[in-house]
Amino acid sequence: MNKLSIKTLLKLIMVITILLPLTNSEVFATRFSKAITVDPLNMFLEDRFAAKCEFLLKPSWSLSKCNTFTIEAGYDNAYSSINLKVFSLGLGYRWYFHNLFPEIKTRRIEGLSLGPVMIYNFLHKTEAGDLTDTYNSFDAGGEVNYKLLFGQFVVEPSIRVIYKTSNYAEYNKGIFILPGINIGYAW
Repeated sequence: MNKLSIKTLLKLIMVITILLPLTNSEVFATRFSKAITVDPLNMFLEDRFAAKCEFLLKPSWSLSKCNTFTIEAGYDNAYSSINLKVFSLGLGYRWYFHNLFPEIKTRRIEGLSLGPVMIYNFLHKTEAGDLTDTYNSFDAGGEVNYKLLFGQFVVEPSIRVIYKTSNYAEYNKGIFILPGINIGYAW
C-alpha cells in the first residue's frame, strides 16, 4: 500500500469509530466495562494514528473497585521527510478515582483515571523504496485521563508524560508531554 492509501484507511477507521455510537440508543445508566478510542487531533495535525482498547478488570484482579487494562497500537508517519515510519504496541493500567468526587455519580469506566503506560516501537527506515534499517525502542511513562460518557460515545481528554529511550534519526530521546483528546465507543 502506498502512503496515501494507508492514511485514507486510518482516517476511515477513525470516522467509523466516531459514528458507531450513533447507531445504538443505549440508556445513559448503563455500566460500561470496555471502550475503544482514537485521537483525531494527532491524526490530522501530527500524522499519527493510535487506537486504544480498554477493559475493566475483575474485582479479584484489581487493586481497587475500578481498574482497567489498556492495549494500544499505533502508526506514526510524522517522520516521512526522512523516510522513517514507526509502528507501536503499548500496554497500560488505569486506576479510576470514583471516591475522589463522591457527589458526581460515575459509571465504571468514567471519570478521572491515572496510570502507567509502556510502549514498544518498531522503527523502519527506507531509502528508494527498500528497507535499509530497523530499530526497536521502548517508551515508558504515565497518563492522566478524564473520561466522559454521552450514552455510548466517549470523550477523553488526556495528558501523557513519556520517556523515549531511543535516539534514532529524528526520533529523539528524552521526556515528552503529549496532550490528546480521545474519542470513541463504550460498551
